[in-house]
Amino acid sequence: HAPRINNGRKAWSDHLVPDCGMWMNKGETIHYWTKPIDGVVIKTLARECKHSLVEMKKVASVDIVVGGNHGQGKFQAVIKIVLRYVNVEVKTKMIVIKVGHIEAKKDTYDILKNTVTPEMNDAIKRIKQGGNVLRIFENAETKEIELTFSNDVLLNEASGCKWAMPVRVFLSGNLAFFATV
Repeated sequence: HAPRINNGRKAWSDHLVPDCGMWMNKGETIHYWTKPIDGVVIKTLARECKHSLVEMKKVASVDIVVGGNHGQGKFQAVIKIVLRYVNVEVKTKMIVIKVGHIEAKKDTYDILKNTVTPEMNDAIKRIKQGGNVLRIFENAETKEIELTFSNDVLLNEASGCKWAMPVRVFLSGNLAFFATV
């Protein structure tokens, strides 16, 4: 059973559910799952904002390091969210989250391109299409904190953007991973 918090909701109800799939490779069934990188970043930083919006307003930039590696019969994709603060004397905060998994003996180009990397590529494109900027809003009606990678100037002005942070995306991995992302 899932742990519960005071109001009866599951404690991880705000987490993203992985998209699970399988792919046939030369008679072998490859099982995998992914989570959208942009969605994971938004959910993670929304939790940070709920904890302290004041602290998030001290963030100068966000780096998203996308990496993947194979070992012990499985491939794992992770992101490291690096929060760099305006005050350089404040220690950089790093959050590491798993965003993909493949059960396979090897991480060949064909396996990667037919399992986890299409979703990873789509998520990176969505971040880039947002102008490489993460914006924080406060919903006027619900007072909930909302984040978006949108670069719509009218939306930002109309919705009362509270803070905007430049975002950089970096890749780290072996050659098979680089070839597919």
